[in-house]
Amino acid sequence: MAWTHDRQPMDLPAPGASAAQLAHWARALAQRWSTDLDDIDPHRRTHLLTRWQALRTLPHGRARQSLLRHWLGEQCGAWPDLERLADPWTRLVLLSRDGVMAHLCALALARRPGALRCCLDAQVRADLRQTLGTRFDILIRLSEGGTALRGPAPDWTPMHWSCLGYHDWVIGLRPADAALRRRVRLALNPMTLITMADTPHAPADLSPHQAVSQLRSLGWSWPC
Repeated sequence: MAWTHDRQPMDLPAPGASAAQLAHWARALAQRWSTDLDDIDPHRRTHLLTRWQALRTLPHGRARQSLLRHWLGEQCGAWPDLERLADPWTRLVLLSRDGVMAHLCALALARRPGALRCCLDAQVRADLRQTLGTRFDILIRLSEGGTALRGPAPDWTPMHWSCLGYHDWVIGLRPADAALRRRVRLALNPMTLITMADTPHAPADLSPHQAVSQLRSLGWSWPC
């Protein structure tokens, strides 16, 4: 479906999802496509405000949301196929920025459980715990059998892990899911995302779906 400034997705039925479920996901997707600046990475936000300074002063309301939808349409392209939201893997796009970062960070660490066996300093550990919440303790339980990582991995911030998790997440997407990929990466630092595209010193022990299965077995769901 082509993008227009104020158009929202139609509530279409999908295999494996009821009309009510799909309508719920469509509303959530519309909210993410008319979100406020808190769901956008600060570096991307600065670029946006430089280009459209009216957003600095526009109050919350229809005019502000219309302008943000226009920008998101430029960044992400056409609406994603709503039928794809029947796949839980794609529903990461429905989460807030904090939710996106937490899930991607957890995915990257679950694929490389040995990372938490490395010598993390107190601040790194505290930052990861703050991002992951209760998932941090779940990942600690998975870390015993993982391969210890080399290089700078013990010093990586939650943003580094979230960006690595983004590259893990896109493995499970289809070529037609470009709008989903683009929307999710708006939550992430663009330079860190590029840096984490090539991490030979952080090989994964598990596939993305194996990692999520491990997390689910310990009570963690993906993602909503």
